[in-house]
Amino acid sequence: MGAACLRIEGNHDPECGEMCALRAAGRVLVTHGHAFHPAIAPWSPAAADVSAEFRRAFDAAAHVPQPQRMLLAARAAAIRERQHERARSPMAILRGMAMRPWVFPLIIGYWRIFPELATRFLEIAGTASAAEGAPAPQAIVAGHSHRPGAWLIRMAWRIGH
Repeated sequence: MGAACLRIEGNHDPECGEMCALRAAGRVLVTHGHAFHPAIAPWSPAAADVSAEFRRAFDAAAHVPQPQRMLLAARAAAIRERQHERARSPMAILRGMAMRPWVFPLIIGYWRIFPELATRFLEIAGTASAAEGAPAPQAIVAGHSHRPGAWLIRMAWRIGH
């Protein structure tokens, strides 16, 4: 048994790999996690513009099934976010955060809701899988928040066959 590298795109590298992947016979969903929130990083000075681009792209992709629709919208929003970031140096970004101390409680608030956002995304993916007659993913592996953890948010007991 060998290991293979799985390249998943995120908000810092849109269009570099798969938008998400199902593993373990469709039971595990692997995604970066930037599609969980329309603003990608709600504390960012670019959050309103990024969120607007997410919503524009989401509406434009009305014909695309979920969760790919959210992932496509997140890709467009990530490209918009990169345009804002390219205009500023890394030191300017850090200085900007230091000049806006209210950003840190926003980040911590995002960390608190991240497991719930991931669960909602997993439920959307599960509904889509069930509609295709495929097994619904039971777990999600995501990054993006830069906060490690494992959470059990909701558990559904299924009795019978």
